[in-house]
Amino acid sequence: MENTSNPFHSYWIFQFNPEVYDWFGWMKENRASEQWLVTRFAKLISVEDKVAIWASGKDSGIYALGETVTYPLKNPLNPEQVKYYKSSRNVDKFIVKPSVSVKYLKTFLDNPISKNRCKEDCVLSSLGILSDFTNATNFKVSKSQWNKILEFVL
Repeated sequence: MENTSNPFHSYWIFQFNPEVYDWFGWMKENRASEQWLVTRFAKLISVEDKVAIWASGKDSGIYALGETVTYPLKNPLNPEQVKYYKSSRNVDKFIVKPSVSVKYLKTFLDNPISKNRCKEDCVLSSLGILSDFTNATNFKVSKSQWNKILEFVL
């Protein structure tokens, strides 16, 4: 995974709550891509944007890196993903809000970049997910923050 290719890429954190969505169960089936809800920044997210996947909760942190392969559009949730949601209410959000497909480029489920590690790092400590509205799904990441994330996982 290269640091840069298209200088116009944007960088994001997409967050899931393990109490709402069994992302780890989805990933155990060796999924290469999946559909993600876009609750904020739909007009800014584009194809080939880079994405870090963040788990909330007691083991919060970054568990995977990927890139968007679609533009945000309103699409029903991929039927294969439905069983990993713990409530149909959350599945129904995909009908009214846009979503994107994310292709995974690197996963590190056994060795995530923990929330504490992010807080202790001089670059990552300013990640929006650490201070913004933490119930959101999508967070902007600066290029310098993205490059620091890459340093931790490459």
